[in-house]
Amino acid sequence: MLAGLLFGLIGVIWLAAGLAALIAPAWWRDRIGRWMDVPLSRFLLMHAMMLAGLILMAGMSDRESWFWVTVGAVLVMLALARLGRPDPDGGRLPNRLAHGPLWMSRLSGVAFVLLSAWLLVEAWRRVP
Repeated sequence: MLAGLLFGLIGVIWLAAGLAALIAPAWWRDRIGRWMDVPLSRFLLMHAMMLAGLILMAGMSDRESWFWVTVGAVLVMLALARLGRPDPDGGRLPNRLAHGPLWMSRLSGVAFVLLSAWLLVEAWRRVP
């Protein structure tokens, strides 16, 4: 039951992020850029991403949920890579995403909404 609630919480957060990127992509890119510029908020954001990945890996470790274990592993690896990267080199990707076309932000919003909907269905199935 706790795993289903945690998956639901992650799904709702991803849904909110996806809707923000879909509805207001310029605002979302500006907000993410400001979060990634401040070292403490970037540190906390990467640790939250790592925690979400570990929750997905640990909670969905049965045989039919290989997709979510893979998503969790990718989240953990990306967060560790971002935390281990030196600061001058680390600003290129967020800077490139902040100045890219708006359709890229909307496309990532669609991906977040679809993944969150799928995760919310999985969470609903796990709550007794």
